[in-house]
Amino acid sequence: MDILNKPLSFYIEKLKKKEYFSLVMYGDGEWEAIFKNNIGGKNAEGSIYTPELCDALEKSLYFKADNFFFSTAGQLLLKIKNYLIGRKLDIDFYEKEVWNEAGVKAELYPLINQLRKMRVVIVGNNALRKLSFLNYNHFIEVSYPNCFVDKERVIKECLEYGKPAVYLFSVGLPNPIFIQELHGKIPESWFVAVGSIWDTFVRIGGQRGFRQELYSDEVKYQQWLKDNLKELYENYQS
Repeated sequence: MDILNKPLSFYIEKLKKKEYFSLVMYGDGEWEAIFKNNIGGKNAEGSIYTPELCDALEKSLYFKADNFFFSTAGQLLLKIKNYLIGRKLDIDFYEKEVWNEAGVKAELYPLINQLRKMRVVIVGNNALRKLSFLNYNHFIEVSYPNCFVDKERVIKECLEYGKPAVYLFSVGLPNPIFIQELHGKIPESWFVAVGSIWDTFVRIGGQRGFRQELYSDEVKYQQWLKDNLKELYENYQS
């Protein structure tokens, strides 16, 4: 097992070149579910670690397909290695923090600019409907914070829409489960978990430290928006 540390430009180039892939994320919350340390408890967002969700996330580690990327945080490497060795799993993960770091550093414009040139479907909670700067073509809403119950409906709605697109998932813990169900099912499409990178644009997710700081200082927050959106800033209202 290894962590492949690719920059955000790695993924943007794949979008530009029509190199289709799927990406899932395993953060602290997903691993907590897989380790089954807190069944019945909740994560910081209020998502419940149901036995069904924990089992499904554990099973998701055994998924194998071409052009399918697993990602996690390098800081979790030791814990993950110990877990995987005991189960005879050998997975190379991509570093997931490059997405979050781009948000913290206000360096999301290249990604936003590329997505604006493509057909985009957002799968996320209602607050993300405000992401007008993405010029998204379709929106599939999930429950917040417990969207695992929406699995069958979300899969069905994606397949019914069925158009080649970049399907962006901001669904929290179940992201690997949703994306694995869809990988390869809609031709010429990407299925990408982007975590919470859009939260700051719509002023949610304040439990994260850097967002709390931005939300408490309107001048800094507006500058963060300007740095990420550039010429798109004037027409965007968060």
